[in-house]
Amino acid sequence: MDATNPGPAAPTAGVVSQSELARFKELEPLAHEFRALQERLRAALDEGAEVEDGEFVVDFYVSQKQLVTAKKLIAALGLTHQQVSALAEQMPPTRVRHLGVY
Repeated sequence: MDATNPGPAAPTAGVVSQSELARFKELEPLAHEFRALQERLRAALDEGAEVEDGEFVVDFYVSQKQLVTAKKLIAALGLTHQQVSALAEQMPPTRVRHLGVY
């Protein structure tokens, strides 16, 4: 992507075209195969697999972060489910976007 090839247009509140929806539906069947292969490659690389010499280069790294769940808070701090629920009510909601095209 550069000045001569800016890539896809930035999202706006305009119109989602029928051609975009058609392309979405066209690519949808490949999503499952892509995710399955992606997971196989990640697992192999994580176990130390070598990458065959050739056209493609792989950049693979693992990062970790703490994921705080209600179950972990209850176990680690001895809180009750009600106490964790009260804390959760004070937190702002997480916004997750889902898209279905039918």
